[in-house]
Amino acid sequence: MSDRIDVPISTKVFSQLQRLAIPLVDDTDSVIQRLIDHWESSPPMASPTPRAYERTTADVWRSPRGDVLPVGAQLQADYLGSTFCAVVEKKGIRFAGKVFGNLSAAGVAAKGELGRVGRAASTNGRDFWKIQDPASEQWVPISALRPNQGVDAEALLAELAKS
Repeated sequence: MSDRIDVPISTKVFSQLQRLAIPLVDDTDSVIQRLIDHWESSPPMASPTPRAYERTTADVWRSPRGDVLPVGAQLQADYLGSTFCAVVEKKGIRFAGKVFGNLSAAGVAAKGELGRVGRAASTNGRDFWKIQDPASEQWVPISALRPNQGVDAEALLAELAKS
């Protein structure tokens, strides 16, 4: 008895698997196994992700840019010798008693406290605010917390086809 299951895949992906197969040696299973072995031996660059937080709490805030931050997480920003603190809430970022719908608006408000206005207050909130990575305990910019895109099968197949 075989311990196989049927998995539907697109014609395009199947064609790519066939191109990667070694004639008279590989079957679909062995090509997929090589892909998995390759992926595991050279995984994408690891970086702290908000996905780790999602496992510990169901209460998260999702930014308009796709960041997922745990409700209650502390944020920090250093600007012109001042340190600003904010907190993630279900509806956004609480800074100076107000809740902002995105990280940049909260960053502009922080810079505004130092008298910055207009272009001088403009900021990319994902680079301005930092969050503490629970694994390393280091403060990292939120921009380092890219949402998990999952496995891009086509990119993986293209990478393997090169080697």
